[in-house]
Amino acid sequence: AALHCGAGLLSVATRAAHVPALLARRPEAMAHGIESAGDLAPLLVRADVLAIGPGLGQGAWGQALFDAVLA
Repeated sequence: AALHCGAGLLSVATRAAHVPALLARRPEAMAHGIESAGDLAPLLVRADVLAIGPGLGQGAWGQALFDAVLA
Protein backbone atom coordinates (compact mmCIF):
# COMPACT_ATOMS: atom_id res chain seq x y z
CA ALA A 1 0.00 0.00 0.00
CA ALA A 2 2.84 2.41 0.79
CA LEU A 3 4.37 1.90 -2.65
CA HIS A 4 0.98 2.29 -4.29
CA CYS A 5 0.48 5.62 -2.49
CA GLY A 6 3.82 6.96 -3.68
CA ALA A 7 6.24 6.33 -0.82
CA GLY A 8 9.68 7.13 -2.16
CA LEU A 9 11.61 4.70 -0.01
CA LEU A 10 10.15 1.55 1.49
CA SER A 11 11.80 -0.95 3.81
CA VAL A 12 9.95 -4.09 4.82
CA ALA A 13 10.96 -6.02 7.93
CA THR A 14 9.83 -9.63 7.74
CA ARG A 15 11.08 -13.11 8.48
CA ALA A 16 14.10 -14.02 6.36
CA ALA A 17 12.16 -16.88 4.76
CA HIS A 18 9.63 -14.40 3.35
CA VAL A 19 12.13 -12.06 1.68
CA PRO A 20 12.37 -13.91 -1.68
CA ALA A 21 8.59 -14.00 -2.14
CA LEU A 22 8.30 -10.31 -1.31
CA LEU A 23 11.03 -9.34 -3.74
CA ALA A 24 9.51 -11.48 -6.48
CA ARG A 25 6.30 -9.47 -6.20
CA ARG A 26 7.77 -6.04 -5.32
CA PRO A 27 11.45 -5.85 -6.38
CA GLU A 28 11.51 -2.11 -5.66
CA ALA A 29 10.99 -2.72 -1.92
CA MET A 30 13.99 -3.07 0.35
CA ALA A 31 13.30 -6.27 2.25
CA HIS A 32 15.11 -7.09 5.48
CA GLY A 33 15.13 -10.50 7.11
CA ILE A 34 14.46 -9.92 10.80
CA GLU A 35 14.79 -12.76 13.29
CA SER A 36 14.75 -10.76 16.53
CA ALA A 37 13.79 -7.36 17.88
CA GLY A 38 17.49 -6.45 18.01
CA ASP A 39 17.69 -6.86 14.22
CA LEU A 40 14.90 -4.30 13.88
CA ALA A 41 16.66 -1.48 15.77
CA PRO A 42 18.78 -0.13 12.85
CA LEU A 43 15.67 0.11 10.66
CA LEU A 44 13.68 1.93 13.35
CA VAL A 45 16.39 4.58 13.71
CA ARG A 46 16.15 5.46 10.00
CA ALA A 47 12.35 5.38 9.75
CA ASP A 48 10.18 8.47 9.43
CA VAL A 49 6.90 6.52 9.34
CA LEU A 50 6.03 3.03 10.56
CA ALA A 51 3.19 0.80 9.44
CA ILE A 52 2.56 -2.39 11.36
CA GLY A 53 0.64 -5.01 9.45
CA PRO A 54 -1.36 -8.09 10.32
CA GLY A 55 1.54 -10.27 9.17
CA LEU A 56 3.12 -10.08 12.61
CA GLY A 57 0.83 -12.77 13.91
CA GLN A 58 0.30 -13.42 17.59
CA GLY A 59 3.42 -15.44 18.40
CA ALA A 60 6.50 -14.49 20.39
CA TRP A 61 8.34 -13.13 17.31
CA GLY A 62 5.52 -10.76 16.43
CA GLN A 63 5.05 -9.64 20.02
CA ALA A 64 8.79 -8.91 20.39
CA LEU A 65 8.81 -6.80 17.22
CA PHE A 66 5.61 -5.01 18.22
CA ASP A 67 7.07 -4.18 21.64
CA ALA A 68 10.30 -2.91 20.02
CA VAL A 69 8.32 -0.60 17.73
CA LEU A 70 6.28 0.78 20.61
CA ALA A 71 9.42 1.40 22.67
